[in-house]
Amino acid sequence: MRSAAGKSGRCRQVISSILIHDDAVITNSQPQQLRRTFGNFHGDDVAALPYVAAIVHEALRLCPPSPALGRTATSDVAVDGYRVPAGSLLIYGTAAVQRDPALWDRPDEFDPDRFMGAAAKTHDRWQYAPFGAGPRTCIGDHFAMLEATLALATVLRRIEITSVDDDFPVEFPFTLVAAEPIRAMVHRR
Repeated sequence: MRSAAGKSGRCRQVISSILIHDDAVITNSQPQQLRRTFGNFHGDDVAALPYVAAIVHEALRLCPPSPALGRTATSDVAVDGYRVPAGSLLIYGTAAVQRDPALWDRPDEFDPDRFMGAAAKTHDRWQYAPFGAGPRTCIGDHFAMLEATLALATVLRRIEITSVDDDFPVEFPFTLVAAEPIRAMVHRR
């Protein structure tokens, strides 16, 4: 059983989902953002990397760190005509909602443009919640996005990564992880 605990697991998860979905998105789209900054990337550089951040958001939409979230109903409530008594455990299927065709056009397609410009403002707050939502949102969500965006920009600025396989099996031991090694070819840019 594998775990995505720690930074390397989360970064591997994001990069893995990017690799398998569409290599052309990274290698052919907006590489000038990666060349614009020389030397090391810093937190202030994230604002100049909107497409890289959109790639990370889209990867997290397709492969959220936690495929489901649990909450306890604090009062009686009706959900879609069903009575849910206070104290009931409710499960919110993050992975299912983030791939729901009623909420997303082409839900299984890797498309970072969903998180660019005006398109990014059309998402409901519960439609995209890779770090949870509401008062129990992960307190490290902003740092995780900062770290993943800078890490991905650093890697992609220097190398081109191409997936070898078309399939991306995942498993859910606790968090969503790759079920087997991710095979890729790496070339210097």
